[in-house]
Amino acid sequence: MAHPLQTYELLENILSHLPYHDLARARLVNQYWDSLITTSLSLQHQLWKKPKTTNDTTAHFNGTWNVAASHLCHSDQVAFVKAYEAFQHVLTDKEVTDHVWDEYEESEKDFREGVLMDSTPGVYSHDPILSDIVLPLCRWCYGIHPKFDFSHIHPLLQQLEGLVCISGEGSALMVNVGVIGEVDFPMLIPQLFNLAQMLTSLPSKWRNFKGDMLARPVCTRLAVTQGRGCLTVETSAQGITVGAAVGALAGACFKAISRLDGWDLDTRLESILEETRGGLENEEDGETDDEEEAYDIEKQKLRDQQHLLCQALSSMLHTISASDVNV
Repeated sequence: MAHPLQTYELLENILSHLPYHDLARARLVNQYWDSLITTSLSLQHQLWKKPKTTNDTTAHFNGTWNVAASHLCHSDQVAFVKAYEAFQHVLTDKEVTDHVWDEYEESEKDFREGVLMDSTPGVYSHDPILSDIVLPLCRWCYGIHPKFDFSHIHPLLQQLEGLVCISGEGSALMVNVGVIGEVDFPMLIPQLFNLAQMLTSLPSKWRNFKGDMLARPVCTRLAVTQGRGCLTVETSAQGITVGAAVGALAGACFKAISRLDGWDLDTRLESILEETRGGLENEEDGETDDEEEAYDIEKQKLRDQQHLLCQALSSMLHTISASDVNV
C-alpha cells in the first residue's frame, strides 16, 4: 500500500497551499516530489515558471468599473462616467499632460464628494462588499477604483502591496507612489523611502527567480504617478516585462525622492516632533536649545537618507539597464 504522500493528487493538493519559496524548496525533499512539482501544470503556474491563460480582461482587479456603476443612482452615475472618462485619458493618452491630470483629479474629486461625503452617504458606506472590493476609497491616491489583486502578478512585484496604490483597467495600469498636498503628506516621505529600499533590494533577489517568468509581460502600459502629477509613462504593445516595470518604478521613485526639498523635510519633522512632544498644545512654549539641536540632527538624518536612497536607486537603474531581465 502506497504511503499517503506518494499519492499524486493528494500531494499535489497539499503542496498547492505552500507559499512560493516553500514550494520551491519542496523540490529538494526527494526525487518523487521534484518530479511531481516539475510536471504539475498547476504547481508550475504557482512557481511562475509557466504562464496562466485567462479570458478575463480584468484579471488584475477584484471587481469592475461597470459593476460599480450599476449600484449608483442616476445623478451619481453621471459624475461617475465623467470621472471614468477622465481616468481613461490617463490610461491611454500618449502623454499625460498637466491638463489631462487636472481633469482626472477634478472629476474624481467631484464624484468622490458626491457619493461619499454628502449628507446622504452613497451605497459604498452601507455595503461592505462594495466598499472593500468594488470601489474602495484608496488611502494612497485618495481616489476610488477597483481593488488591485496582487496575487496575479510576479512574486517580486507582490512586495509592492502596502507600499503603493495600483489602479487601471485591462492591461493598462497606474501606480501611485504617494500624495503631496493632502493631510497625510508627512507620511509620504517614509512611504517613499520604504518603497525605494524595497526596490533596491530586488536585483539581489533576481538570481533566485532565474527563469521564473521575469521576462513575462506585466502590462502594456504603466503610468507612475505621485499625487498631483505623472512621473513617467511606459508603453509597449509587446508588453512591459517584470524587469522593465521595476525599472520604471525605480526611476519614478528616484524623481520623487530627488524633488523632496527643505520644506518637505521640515513638514515631516514637525509631524514627528508633534507626536514626541505630545501635540500642538506645546507649540506656544517654543523650542529649547536641546530641541533645536535634536531637530537639526533629525533633519540631517533625513537628508543623509535621501542622498543614500538616490544613490542606491541610481545604481539600481544602471544594474537594470545592464542586465537581461528586461528582455
